Amino acid sequence: MADRAWEEVLTEDRLWRLRVLPAAGANTRAVLFVHGFGGNAAATWKADTAKFSFPALLALDPEFADHDIFVFQYQTGFRHTPGIDAIVNQLDFAIESHLKPYTVVFVAHSMGGLVCMSYVLRKLELGAPLRIGGLLTYGTPMTGVEWVQYAQLVFGIGGITFPMLSLLSRWLSSNRQLEALRSDGAFVDSLNADWVLRVLNGGYPTIAANLRTWLPTRVVTGNDDWVVQQSSAKGFYGKLDWIPVDQGHIAMGKPAARTEEAYQIAADFLRKSAGWIGPTSAKQLRGQMDDLWKFHQSRRITEWRFDLSFAGHEVPPGQSFGLPGYQSFTVRECSYTRRLDSARLWFGFALGTIATSDLWSDDFVFLHRLLLAALTPNETQDVITTLRAVLRDPKGAWTKLFDALHVRFEHGPRGFREMIPGELVSKGDGLICPFSLPDDASGLIGKDVRVDVTFRSLLPSSMQSYHVEFPWLCEGFSTVLSVERPVTVLVASQAMRGTDQAQRTEEGHGKIKFSSDGLVIPSSSIQFEWRFAEADA
Repeated sequence: MADRAWEEVLTEDRLWRLRVLPAAGANTRAVLFVHGFGGNAAATWKADTAKFSFPALLALDPEFADHDIFVFQYQTGFRHTPGIDAIVNQLDFAIESHLKPYTVVFVAHSMGGLVCMSYVLRKLELGAPLRIGGLLTYGTPMTGVEWVQYAQLVFGIGGITFPMLSLLSRWLSSNRQLEALRSDGAFVDSLNADWVLRVLNGGYPTIAANLRTWLPTRVVTGNDDWVVQQSSAKGFYGKLDWIPVDQGHIAMGKPAARTEEAYQIAADFLRKSAGWIGPTSAKQLRGQMDDLWKFHQSRRITEWRFDLSFAGHEVPPGQSFGLPGYQSFTVRECSYTRRLDSARLWFGFALGTIATSDLWSDDFVFLHRLLLAALTPNETQDVITTLRAVLRDPKGAWTKLFDALHVRFEHGPRGFREMIPGELVSKGDGLICPFSLPDDASGLIGKDVRVDVTFRSLLPSSMQSYHVEFPWLCEGFSTVLSVERPVTVLVASQAMRGTDQAQRTEEGHGKIKFSSDGLVIPSSSIQFEWRFAEADA
């Protein structure tokens, strides 16, 4: 095992890389150490009696040979010091210049943690690529510190009288870094507000995915740290992300051996962070999760019961309902509970996906969509030609396409009542009809009611499949499909979002049921396909 880490100067007095010779190869993960107020790249991380510094211990650890170790330094102290915003600019330049290929984990001591947090927020506010995969802080005053403690730490002042404190306060307030650390200062207040908005628990979902992030974070506090109070060093983080050590503010950043707790905390954090998805994938995942979260504001239905049966035969001639070359099917039940936004619901027919998209709205109670993807090009053209000719006469088309149509509602003890059909509306390759509440039921607007739709309609005889799609957020459902003619094959597949796979029950040859008590996300679907027995053709 190597016993020495070579320091490679990348930027004079700013950035170093610790290498173990010979180099292990090109790595994609990096650890970047950032010191705090009054520290530097060397003294902050190495105990006086230690052989190796904290960064060197990591660089020499064979377990982390797939990590490159970097140390960042900035000017700090009591004279002519830059503000944290300026330090963030320097850190950004260092990362963009030398750490661009890496996913970076920050290891920060004291004020260095505030620098790292500010860097993360800066990138998020700009919508810039963020390559940070984790943040580990040691004694970082997330909610600030009292100047008295810092004065005692730096100057060794055992007791401070009020006049001395007043003079010291005025002098310290002129230091931009110490002013930023003040517990009641504007900097930490603004930093924490932005951190909650953009980072904590993934940030607020109302903000675009590229302007916030979920950042794995672990905070270390010192039981003997009288400079930064435990509550400040913990910040917003609790039991899962917080580990206290029996050390003071300075000592916790100087583990001298891998057996020390401060080192093992870092090793464990790096071990776990290596298994997390990278920042780019995390942003894509946040975008997908945002899309799912938006559904909580969309239409919601509960206890959807959908029972349909396919006869497998054409309607006998001589009836007003039916078309040659089209088989009938029956929706025995399509009931669910929903909130009524108005006194009117729509029912209708759509030929193809374009007509479906043009017609569909949340005010529909049911839309019979005739999707043509399962047909051959010739079959598709025949269906389009036939149905477009039928749709030229809206009233005649409605009679041919639908039979025994009932749209009903239920609220309270009166049971189901019929909704009143209105005038047909023809729109492109679609035909729709409004159904309204009776006048004495107008008080149900804004309330949850049970609706139920039953009817007979048609499918092309060449179409031996049916696609059930969930248009809304659905809490619990049951779908039953049966085929009355003998079949050689009846199969079904499901594509569920937001819930485990629905329970499938095959109730004899020719009948399949799917059900779930879970929450189903819109665009989930169930596809049924069958093949009729030739002898019965």
